[in-house]
Amino acid sequence: MEDEYTKTEKIMGTNNPDFNHSQLFSYKPCTMQQVDYFLNKPILIQIWGEQKHPPTTSTKGMNTRELIASERQAKGQVSTVNSNTKVVDPEKIKLQNSLDLITKRMHRLETRVEYFKDLVDTAEKNDVPWVSFGVLKKLSKANSEDDLIECIKKMNKEKQKAIPKSSVCTIL
Repeated sequence: MEDEYTKTEKIMGTNNPDFNHSQLFSYKPCTMQQVDYFLNKPILIQIWGEQKHPPTTSTKGMNTRELIASERQAKGQVSTVNSNTKVVDPEKIKLQNSLDLITKRMHRLETRVEYFKDLVDTAEKNDVPWVSFGVLKKLSKANSEDDLIECIKKMNKEKQKAIPKSSVCTIL
């Protein structure tokens, strides 16, 4: 059907590349031959890659499987060549999981701080003199931009209400 190959950009330096590639094929009009082809013939997608490691004296002459095994060993994961079993250092895994959890929490908290900054900026821009405790409490639990937008809307609605005033009378 297609006579030309599609070539994507080269991605290097990762074991898990994100090609971020899509291609749309349009057939107008779609003939019966094309319909039959899509229904009954195989569609071939080829992904080509070349693994390059800088040659060192310790890795020279090693095949890909041996290189991966040596990398895992260096990371604390020991696996034998031609084996699907690996021995993992449980302490290292525990520390990695703790680090991942702390990183996620930190990101979530940093995001909430940004939400508070956005709320303050919006309040200043819209001349909102005060923000209720309810809005602040809701914002402290915000998990998304939608929660932030909801808090801003609530803050702007509350602006329409009367500003709390002292119940003390002023005598002139």
